[in-house]
Amino acid sequence: LWMGPDYLRLFNIHLDSPEQERMLLLALPVGVGILGLYQVLVYLLIRYKHYRALAGSKVASGGVTVVTQLGLGTLDSGGWGLIVGWILGRLAAIGVCLGAERGAARARKAPRFPGWRTIGRAMRRFVRFPLLTMPAGLMNALAVELPLLLSASLFGPQITGWFSFARRIVYGPMSLVGRSVSQVYVGALSEAINRRDRSALRLFDRLSRRLFLMAVGPFLLLALLAPWLFGWIFGPAWYASGVLVRYLSPAYLVHFVVVPLSQTLNLVERQDWQIGWDLTRLLLVAGVFFLAKSLAWNFVYTFAAYSLVSMLMYLAFYFLMRRALLQRVQS
Repeated sequence: LWMGPDYLRLFNIHLDSPEQERMLLLALPVGVGILGLYQVLVYLLIRYKHYRALAGSKVASGGVTVVTQLGLGTLDSGGWGLIVGWILGRLAAIGVCLGAERGAARARKAPRFPGWRTIGRAMRRFVRFPLLTMPAGLMNALAVELPLLLSASLFGPQITGWFSFARRIVYGPMSLVGRSVSQVYVGALSEAINRRDRSALRLFDRLSRRLFLMAVGPFLLLALLAPWLFGWIFGPAWYASGVLVRYLSPAYLVHFVVVPLSQTLNLVERQDWQIGWDLTRLLLVAGVFFLAKSLAWNFVYTFAAYSLVSMLMYLAFYFLMRRALLQRVQS
């Protein structure tokens, strides 16, 4: 709040009045706090294998958000209807999570959520999590969004639009499958790690192998047919997006296999390796675009180099996770 309207100007946000700006600045920390609480409850539900309750929380969140936003939209609430709907949707999801926890505790199907003393001990033990994962997460987000920002300055809005559309089309199904697999994997791996045997490594190897076998065929076809498919389905104007997908397919394949496993370093408490990998990837991704500018590469060469760097970094991440897991089970 101390930055006031200057903070909003930094992100090119312009509102009609100072009162609206103050309300938005008050809503931001509330929304962040609610989202943080929901994420905590999500991981606790994963820990206790309450996947049905987790799915129910997502349904409640989406349903309440849509109904509230549509209802407030009829009252001409403007952008505030979107904000209020988003907050109420997350509150509904939190309510579903808490209700599932209480019901399970009464039925003696799962332990209750930890008390304050247990939370305090966990905070002291895992103090490196917020200290290292927050900057690592920031660098991860920058590495993901940097190609869009730099391609806009290098090649202009049209080519950036082709890349953005290609990424959106491929990332949508990938993210849906990846999040679902990752949530189950985190719960299973945490139990395997606690047993201190090699079942954790077997789980990691088995899941990565299945993800690769499931994805290699579709991504091979995508690499061969993407230009034709994009031109046929979306029109000739998007043929270039299919060309970009062709060159990005190797990176997307490795991404599909590795990202569902990406919580492994956190679960084995190697956040230092995680932040080192995130920093290296950010520097290499930025380096690709700065090299493209200095050598005057066209957009195809640039995104082909970006795909190669991304693929190699995700492969390095895979072997880094496996090595950390192997060290953990052997300790």
